[in-house]
Order: sequence, then C-alpha cells, then structure tokens
Amino acid sequence: FLDAVLTAVALLPVGFALVCTLGTLTLMGRSIDIPGLMLSIVVVGMGIDYALFFVRSFQRYGSFDHPQFSRIRLAVLMAGASTLIGFGVLCFSDHTLLKSAGISSFLGIGYALLGAFLILPPVLAAVKRRRSRPLPAGSSIPARVRWRYRNLEVYPRLFARFKQRFDPMFAELPGLLADRTEIETILDVGTGYGVPGAWLLERYRKARFWGIEPDRNRARVSSMALADRAVVMTGAAPDLPAPPTPVDLAFALDMIHYLNDRDLKKTLTSIRRMMAPDGMLLIRAAVAPKRRWAVLWHLERIRLKLRGIESRERSPAKISEAIEACGFRIEKTRSSGAKPSELIWWKTFPITDASSREGS
Repeated sequence: FLDAVLTAVALLPVGFALVCTLGTLTLMGRSIDIPGLMLSIVVVGMGIDYALFFVRSFQRYGSFDHPQFSRIRLAVLMAGASTLIGFGVLCFSDHTLLKSAGISSFLGIGYALLGAFLILPPVLAAVKRRRSRPLPAGSSIPARVRWRYRNLEVYPRLFARFKQRFDPMFAELPGLLADRTEIETILDVGTGYGVPGAWLLERYRKARFWGIEPDRNRARVSSMALADRAVVMTGAAPDLPAPPTPVDLAFALDMIHYLNDRDLKKTLTSIRRMMAPDGMLLIRAAVAPKRRWAVLWHLERIRLKLRGIESRERSPAKISEAIEACGFRIEKTRSSGAKPSELIWWKTFPITDASSREGS
C-alpha cells in the first residue's frame, strides 16, 4: 500500500469484474438482488487475491518472464477454477435465491480471474517501462540508489531510504574513499540488501561488484538492486566469491562478530590473497559497549540467540590484532558517527613487503 501506483493497478481486475458483471446481468435481464449483494464481498475478495498474487510476483521477480512466475500463474488459475466450479453448480439450482447467488458470483469471479490474466501483465509491463527511464543527469547518489529499489517490496525499499538517511556510514564513506578516484572490482562480505553496494556502484560507475550474503531473501533483493554490474552469491564467509580480477576495494560491514576466530582469520586471509597490491579493505565492526545499561545490545543478543546465531564480541585491540595477523596494515581507526559509538571503522591496506607477509 506504500506504492500508490501498484495499489491502483491491483484494483483494476476488481473494477473490471464489477463493471462487466453488472453489464452482463443487465444484458441477461437480471438485476442485482440481495444474494448478489451479500456475495459481492466474495467477488471483491477473490479478485483482490488474484491481483495481489500477480502484483507481488512482479515485485518479487521483476518480470512475468521469470521461471518461478509460472507457478504463481498456475496457482491462481487452479484457485479460480475451483471457485468457479463451486459457484457454477448453483447456476443450475431450482431455488431462486441459490440460482441468483450462483450467477452473480460466477460472473464476478470469472471476470476477476479474466482481468488478472489479461489486464495486469500488460499494465505492469508498462509500469516497468515507465520506471525504467533513467533519472535526470546530475541526480544525487542517494536518489540513484533509491531508484534501484523502486519496484521492490516495501521493506527493502524503505530500508534503502532510511538506511541512507540515518546510517552515518554514507556520510563517512566519501572521506574514507577520498584517495580512490577509480575502482574496478569491489568485494563485499555480508551484502545484506545491497544498499552500500548500490552506493558504491553509483559512485564508481565503471566498477563491478561481487558479494556474498547468507540470507537467501536478502541475496535475492540485492541481486535485483545491483543487477547491472554485480554478482551476489548466497553463502557465508569464509567461502567468498572469487572475482576474475584483483580486488581494488573490499568491504566487511557490521558482520565480523558473526564469525569465530578461525573463520575470521580464513576470511581475512582469503581477502588478502584476492586483493590488488594497492587495494583497500574497509571494516566496520560492532564493539561491545562499556556502559552498564546497553539496552539495544541486550535486545540484539536476545534476537541472535533466538535465531540460533552466536555473537562474538571482540575489543578493538583484538580486532586490530586479527587484521594485522592476516597481512594488513591499519592506516586509521575511527568511530562511526558524530559521537563516540560502538561502531568503529578500520581502514587497512595489504602489506606488500614479501617478508612481512610471510611472517604474518
């Protein structure tokens, strides 16, 4: 409902069904009666069901040509056919009320089903074409990032908007990347919904993106949002994707607390092997707070525990030690946000001296 255009599109089959049902009843010489009025809510409900299946499939898959949409189409067809059979038998009833209810419901549901199959695909295709128009030249990076999520479900669409607005990361990245005018290959460990990746692709218009995300749904969303220049795999560190060219920029944002010490070492070592000699690794990590009443941290621990995920809380010194042990040189660390917080950046570079790498 937070997409007014798609909400209006979803109502088209219902409007089509109501108009055609009343018109057909008039041609048959029948008027709408009490049973028809009582069952009109069924017609509206069934029509909305069919439409929402189609509209949500458009949001989820991006196109009706997607192989998975055939299942949705078959499900809607079977649901509509079974309902038509149920109400169709009433059309042959000798009882006046039952016959009237059967005719009204059969016509309404049949037209709603017909409208879903005939009206929605071309209309949604037109919506997609209209929304595929590029933004005006000079549009800001946040606007171009939001544009990538324009056809997706409500949650990732709003997540992209509010992530950019409230996460200090996007105000800090230009400073952290000030010395990087050109980047060709980006590696992201823990892509999530892909908002930082979208920001990077909009900043570096020639870059290619490789990411990995353990949550299948988030990987699907980020693949759609980053589709033009990205490959997002479903998986978890330390099993990282292997870009065909050396990595110029690697990211590990708010995720190393999900890794145990062994997996963290393997992940950093794998990144080090794939990096270009002048590449950069940016890590933002959550550090356990020192204050006594850290309510949000306790809630996060409970959430992870309910999901069966173990969180490893490390001190900044421990994180720095792990980074340096895997062949990286730490240029700077800084707090993320205007005020000191539990989120800390590590800006690191691979050590190029052969003996130093061998010692590490």
